[in-house]
Amino acid sequence: MRKAKIYMHDKWAGTLTEDENGYHFQYNKDYLSSENPEP
Repeated sequence: MRKAKIYMHDKWAGTLTEDENGYHFQYNKDYLSSENPEP
């Protein structure tokens, strides 16, 4: 399994994971609760 941290404007937005079923993205809870988070 591989993982990568994804950043949006220098803020950690979430984690991209690759496993045997494909790719999955999980948002960082702090990013979602920040002011004006972008998708």
